[in-house]
Amino acid sequence: MASRTMSLYHVAVTGRDRRHLTALGAKLRVVVVGYREGKRGIVVDAYVPSEKLEWLERQGYGVTRLEEVDRPDRQRQAQGREAVASRLRQPEEPTSARRPPRSRSARSSWSSS
Repeated sequence: MASRTMSLYHVAVTGRDRRHLTALGAKLRVVVVGYREGKRGIVVDAYVPSEKLEWLERQGYGVTRLEEVDRPDRQRQAQGREAVASRLRQPEEPTSARRPPRSRSARSSWSSS
């Protein structure tokens, strides 16, 4: 069974009026991050799962996809995992190349004065 991941989109949403757009966050559980008012009305910036995009359009909202949020994040996470794996594969430096620990007598000379 293949695991299906939900894509998350940053979108611009327009609606009929202010009340229609207010319902996005409160009733429809859409993550609203900001809004702006222009000559054409109010535009709401939001993060919406891909499954909800068509549903919002059927409810009368205008939805413009700005970017897919998950794809760059997943690529960055994969790069991080690869970097960790490559660091773990590198051999550790030999113990003879390490600096020896300081002796107790050197440490105690500072505290006695």
